[in-house]
Amino acid sequence: MAMDGVLHILCSLIILLVLSAFCPLWASVCLTVVVGIGKEVYDRLWGSGFSWKDLLCDAAGIVIGIIIVLLFKHFWT
Repeated sequence: MAMDGVLHILCSLIILLVLSAFCPLWASVCLTVVVGIGKEVYDRLWGSGFSWKDLLCDAAGIVIGIIIVLLFKHFWT
């Protein structure tokens, strides 16, 4: 996997984890998806172009984040 994909995974994961500290999980997921799509729209208009691979990496980061949040809530609250 290219470094760009890893960055997309990590950024989506971090965004989701930070938002989940302040919002319900469903809202954190929705906002993280909006950020990912917004970034790709920006790339389409002014950057390197829209990338489905980047969105897939964003989705992977979101799934990892959901798992972490649910495990944390299950074991520590």
